[in-house]
Amino acid sequence: MNSSWDPENETFQEYKKRKSSRGGLTGIGQKNEGNSKSPKKKLESQSDWRKQIIQRDGKRCKLCKSDYWLEAHHIIYKSQGGERTNPLNGIMLCKKCHMSIHARTLKFKMTDLHPSQILYLAELNWVHFDSTGAPTKGQGYKGFR
Repeated sequence: MNSSWDPENETFQEYKKRKSSRGGLTGIGQKNEGNSKSPKKKLESQSDWRKQIIQRDGKRCKLCKSDYWLEAHHIIYKSQGGERTNPLNGIMLCKKCHMSIHARTLKFKMTDLHPSQILYLAELNWVHFDSTGAPTKGQGYKGFR
């Protein structure tokens, strides 16, 4: 089919739909009809994940015990194979500690985690702790102190 618009064979809307790589209208504020992904489902599962972490960790940062500007943090990032909606892969942090973790100026220790999280991370070979609680080895060993 010709790449130019032929008003005798198709409407302008059909032409725009055909030309769009996403299958729909792409102007600002216009609906993209071809995008069938629903971000709402992902947000609901992330919201449930966060609620479960709040329930387990309480409404305090697990590192500094602050109750101001709390955020849920993924211990194992999705890019490293972590589960996005498993509450064992999350920890409650304040904004300051969360930013420090991402800047790699602050690290987790065994006492910061729930016992079920320690077992989960050891099962995945992410980090192992010795009898004193110090991290010894594992794929994510560098993220712990």
